[in-house]
Amino acid sequence: MGNFNSTIVSKKKICVTCKTSQYIFSRGNCKQCSMIKSTASRIEKHEEMELDESRSNIISDMDSFFSQLIRIKASDSSGRSSCFICGKEAHYSQLCNNHYVQRSVIALRWDESNCKIGCYECNNRHEIDTEPFTRKMEEWRKGITSELTQQSREVVKVSTQDLKELLISIRQQLKMTKLKLKQ
Repeated sequence: MGNFNSTIVSKKKICVTCKTSQYIFSRGNCKQCSMIKSTASRIEKHEEMELDESRSNIISDMDSFFSQLIRIKASDSSGRSSCFICGKEAHYSQLCNNHYVQRSVIALRWDESNCKIGCYECNNRHEIDTEPFTRKMEEWRKGITSELTQQSREVVKVSTQDLKELLISIRQQLKMTKLKLKQ
């Protein structure tokens, strides 16, 4: 390649950040100040991503993955299942995860013995009339309702780290469970 006769002459200018006479690298900053600002920007973005791993976001993700897990486990290979309470048949995506003990009880929120696949009507009815769900749970496993009620009275504190580990476990279980569905 030949010589390029450039008429561009680099001149030192005052860096807007460090106020020294330097060759300007980017946006009025010398190379060192540009790198510092770039690094600070990346750190700030990383901290924002860590905020997305907040406790409420982890719980929301766990609810979603666990609901899918419960519904797919109760489904056949084509994804069809039936409501645990009334027997209404539908694709698992049109059913929901019914909790015998309400979701606010963190110790039982992701406990498979507390959760059954169900239709939205039965899930809403359970808030008013617990008898049908209680009867079906007892038919499924004698003594389960009193066992769950007793567990719901125990005070349990779950750390954010415990939730993260449980989320990883639920994701792995869901991934394995999805393999049974026909593609």
